[in-house]
Amino acid sequence: MAVSVISPLSAFAADTGLETAIGEARTRIEIPAEYSQFESSVSQDGVMTSYNLNWSTGGDAYESARTIRVTVNSKGDITNYNMGWYDRDESIRLAKYNGQQLKDIAAAWIEKVNPSWVAELDIDSAEVPVEKGVFDSDTSVVFQRKVNGIPFCDNYVSFSLDKQTGEVTHMYARWTYAEGMPTESTGITAEDAQKKFAQYSPMELKYFSGEDDKQYLAYVPSNETVMVRAADGEEVTFQRGAYTEDAAEDTAAPKMSAARGELGGSAKNESYQMTKEEQANVSQMENLIAVEEAEKALKAMEDLGISDYTLASSNYSRYGEEGKYRYELRLELRKGDDDSMNTVYATVDAEDGSLLNYSHYTEKDYRSSNVPDEKAAVTPAQAQTVAKEFAAKAAAAEFAQTKARENENSAEEYGVTFVRYANDVICESNSINVRVNPQTGKIKSFYKNWNKEYVFESTDGMIDAAKAAEELFGQAGLVQKYVDLNRMMYGKKPANPCLVYVLNEQKPNRVSAKTGKLLSYDGSEYKENTPASSEITDIAGHYGEAAIKTLLDNGVIETEAGQTEFRPDDFITQEELLGFVSRLVGGVMPLARAEIYDIAARNQIVLAEEKAPEKIAVREEAVKYIIRALGYDKVAVLPDIFNCGFADRDSITAGAEGYVAIAKGFGIVRGDEANNFNPQENVTRADAAIMIFNYLNR
Repeated sequence: MAVSVISPLSAFAADTGLETAIGEARTRIEIPAEYSQFESSVSQDGVMTSYNLNWSTGGDAYESARTIRVTVNSKGDITNYNMGWYDRDESIRLAKYNGQQLKDIAAAWIEKVNPSWVAELDIDSAEVPVEKGVFDSDTSVVFQRKVNGIPFCDNYVSFSLDKQTGEVTHMYARWTYAEGMPTESTGITAEDAQKKFAQYSPMELKYFSGEDDKQYLAYVPSNETVMVRAADGEEVTFQRGAYTEDAAEDTAAPKMSAARGELGGSAKNESYQMTKEEQANVSQMENLIAVEEAEKALKAMEDLGISDYTLASSNYSRYGEEGKYRYELRLELRKGDDDSMNTVYATVDAEDGSLLNYSHYTEKDYRSSNVPDEKAAVTPAQAQTVAKEFAAKAAAAEFAQTKARENENSAEEYGVTFVRYANDVICESNSINVRVNPQTGKIKSFYKNWNKEYVFESTDGMIDAAKAAEELFGQAGLVQKYVDLNRMMYGKKPANPCLVYVLNEQKPNRVSAKTGKLLSYDGSEYKENTPASSEITDIAGHYGEAAIKTLLDNGVIETEAGQTEFRPDDFITQEELLGFVSRLVGGVMPLARAEIYDIAARNQIVLAEEKAPEKIAVREEAVKYIIRALGYDKVAVLPDIFNCGFADRDSITAGAEGYVAIAKGFGIVRGDEANNFNPQENVTRADAAIMIFNYLNR
């Protein structure tokens, strides 16, 4: 079943109601007739109203039900789309669509559904998805939003697409609405920005964990999240707390009464005639009280003491077997210099306003449900002394290798962490943590995270921090982006875009203290992602090249790290073949013998009496292992029901013809020019790869 997309038929006004949202969704996305069941919910975050529309095929059988969910916001944009079904074909197969084709499909989809966004989406530069993996039915495509050619407020549109059908199965958009798009130009150069970044976030030398307990040395920025304002080089941070300026009338939060189609004077879409199920849902909304009425009634309950609280968010949705609607309200009160938070969660019947559920959390509750009210008996400094003396006794040898780093203190506990140092370099993965009860001055908790087997890289021959910063900026660099400084605010918060320089998030920020090269998290030298087959040098022009490259690039088969030869013409051993075949039962391809045979035994791919790691596999053995991995062995062993049709069927070992026949049926194997299967012929590594490819590409 295909869900096609058609062009929008009318412009969408600034604020619309449920009825209009339904019409606009259906004129942009075709909803097949069998999706006859409909329900909706509406949510509000103080700035934007979102209409969540849900069509389904219904029926009693959950396994056969299918759904299409669309979210339309009060700006008229579709921000979420999801097509789901329980009985989806999840069998392992190679993709029928390549990455470029799927990217093109996603681009065409968004151009038809939200055409006004396309000018700000960087579609051309978006990464073409690599079809790695045969167990995932979908692949993802992401388009980044750019304004003035610069990434904007971490906005993007992401897609999931079915690799077999090319259908868009999911779309999600993060989209920030600003009153006026920024036009500011850069005030400082990239070189000046690097100097400022190094000033705000100097490089620090640390030990990091690599393989086999080895600790490698690397420089990292002390604060990788630093943002340097492009206009003047000042460090900027996200603003927090309540947004206090009164929002302009045209940016005020939409009223929840929009559910009845009354927002903004927007006309409903006359090009679409609602179904009776959709009309029934809209009519039901007409009996709901406005969210303002629910809020007012709740705050009027004197026993609750929340008259000065502010509505932070609300949504309505169905509940109960009768399909009634309820409002879910969140109210907040923040006060004091520390911006302490008090929150109310309430559920109100949306038809009669009766209170269904209520919870009230204070700042004390967020810290702990049992924060003592007594005055502290010790100061943080005294608590640190207590913690230090205890750690020195409880873990003397380890404590001698640490330095104290004070934790954040609270009314219920004072904490101190003693972090390990080696060669006078911090090793944050090892530490001793001690917490002290402020009321008693006694130890509240003690935790030691320590590995005595660590081997620390020598500090000889290191580059200095200045050189490390130079290498970081040269290999990774800073990039420009817009950030919304009001992102952490609550209330009616308009976007506040600001152009900044930040670290390039597409590359690691660890710099080797020895070589100055960027390092991956395991300590190996960072390399750009490339297809796995690009490392292999001996398959070009080989008859199995296409199959081998596809399996390598999809992660179905792998070579050991650093290996550049596949050896396609070498005869394959049982051990190697089982390593290939084990990928058909999930997980990663094992390379160690013990792991290979453990997987093969657990999945009954090879029997105990058949184990012969160094034996060269023959064709009938290869298909036997593949068919067992696919779970068809119980059928394959049934006697006297198979005729594989090969001219040399009589030379197939007794009991193996069923495996051969099933393999032929799947297209895994075929006969030679004389229609012979050649069951006892040795199998090469290329031939084994082709057999697996044939199954996955069926």
